[in-house]
Amino acid sequence: MELTAQQIAYLVSLGLAEGAGDAQIKAFVATLGAGQLKFLNGLATPAAPASLPAQTAGSAVASPAAPAAAPA
Repeated sequence: MELTAQQIAYLVSLGLAEGAGDAQIKAFVATLGAGQLKFLNGLATPAAPASLPAQTAGSAVASPAAPAAAPA
């Protein structure tokens, strides 16, 4: 069973023994509920990039709107 380090850490947080073998991991995963499995599978996807892409020339950042004037 191929799991990421994040997935293993999550399983350990749920009670899996540190250094568990493949058979132990499979048996433990079989006891998880639907929500836990969904979260576990979500951890398999690559993480978001550490930094945002650089802004391209010509793409301006909009400044916040000026506050409305108070009625007189």
